[in-house]
Amino acid sequence: MAVNTRKMVGVLLSLCILLVRRCPAVSGSVGASPEEALARTADNAIINVMDYGAVGDGKADDTLAIRHALAIAARSRCPAPTVLLPVGRSFLTGPFNLTTDNLTLRVDGTIRAFSGYDLPADRGRRYIQNEWPRLPPLPSYNNSEDGRYLQHQAVVYGRSLRNVRITGRGEVQGGGSYWWDHQYNHTLIPAGRPNIIQLVNCTGVEIDSITLRDSPFWTVHPVMCRDVHIHHTTIRSRMYAANVDGVDPDSCRNVLIEHNDLSVGDDHVAIKSGRCGQTDAMSPNDCRSAEYINRNGPYVAQNITVRNNIFRIGMGIAIGSETSGSIRDVDIYDNIVGLCNHGHCNDTCCGWGPALHIKTTPFRGGIIENVSFRNNIIYNNTMFILMELNYQTNQGEIPTTYPPTLVRNISYVGNRALGEAKGSSFVCLKKDACEDVRLINNTVVEAGTSGDDIWGCQYIHTYRAKGNTQQDRLVRCMKESMNPRFHWAADELPASTVNK
Repeated sequence: MAVNTRKMVGVLLSLCILLVRRCPAVSGSVGASPEEALARTADNAIINVMDYGAVGDGKADDTLAIRHALAIAARSRCPAPTVLLPVGRSFLTGPFNLTTDNLTLRVDGTIRAFSGYDLPADRGRRYIQNEWPRLPPLPSYNNSEDGRYLQHQAVVYGRSLRNVRITGRGEVQGGGSYWWDHQYNHTLIPAGRPNIIQLVNCTGVEIDSITLRDSPFWTVHPVMCRDVHIHHTTIRSRMYAANVDGVDPDSCRNVLIEHNDLSVGDDHVAIKSGRCGQTDAMSPNDCRSAEYINRNGPYVAQNITVRNNIFRIGMGIAIGSETSGSIRDVDIYDNIVGLCNHGHCNDTCCGWGPALHIKTTPFRGGIIENVSFRNNIIYNNTMFILMELNYQTNQGEIPTTYPPTLVRNISYVGNRALGEAKGSSFVCLKKDACEDVRLINNTVVEAGTSGDDIWGCQYIHTYRAKGNTQQDRLVRCMKESMNPRFHWAADELPASTVNK
């Protein structure tokens, strides 16, 4: 796997250098003018939001105070300011923007985003309807991924920044239950649901140590970013929370996701690269445009590593389903999927859906190549491996002409399904046959006792298989995959329960 470890090490070293650049802390003042405050923070590393009007009781609206502190950081002469939300405090807030390069947002207390369920009655609902900022869609989608054109701004948002860190011992609460309960009510929720964190076109991003809870939509969404390190975070939402993914790097390059503990309502990690498709109502972008067909176009996702994470409730690790800008050079290894501790949830748990998942539709084009899943341990997911180029698409819906999707050089090595997960399916298409699919030494424990055929294959043009559970059946499945006579009947095709 061609993962550029030298680049990743360079990113980590630069972040370490950034962290040791300190200035002495000096308090601001609630009543100070911006000029007076700046004079007091000229050499200030730590800008405490309590010094700029925040109350921190979980009831008062602290939005303006947090924005004020961030504005002070942007104008500070300190080379690497830190905006602090201190321990023991709860900050009720609307969205805010990270404002400057070399910034650390340290959350040791609790950030609580406005929710439509806030008291007094209708307070949060009015805020969402009338005050919560709405942004135009990302150019790689040209529409909200949540069914509306505009998107509510993320709780923590940044654009075109360098060397940004979000850290702390506290948590950010997204207030997701209101957004999930009313996602189809365009009066109460007039635009697409927000992320907890969205960073766009940033370089040198670190998100670590913090807890993120109950995001309205995808939790962490870096878009067109470079040199991203997400580690030692805890992400939580309830089971089946609609579209609440954990970490979704989107058209990003040089990404390392490691040592996180995620329990979410949808995909734990979903690697994306934008969306096009003239026949796809969700995106008006034309897949024939240069942004999508250029091998090194602006929406490519490349050099992404996902390792040493614990994934609990949720739907596993996914490539897609938004793959139009192309995804390449991905290494996914040494993760645990579908693991739950006693008492972790009140519902059936833990994983569901396919643990190792590649998904796209016939309308979106793009290239998925050089992807490796290795040495991952799967427990209680409903499927082990699923590769599907007909994601959420009935066979009769596939048009006679559509942009090609190329899937090639995909490997599964040393993965182990130790719990209920056992089925594996490779569903490529007649016009988009998959190339160079390799399965080496993959183990399915339950298959040894049930005797069920665990492999299903369609249109795998070239392959290699060695040392897998039910090896003979797998080889026959791959060998006959180009012959429709050996495919499943239409009502036997594996059905995906994943949303996005």
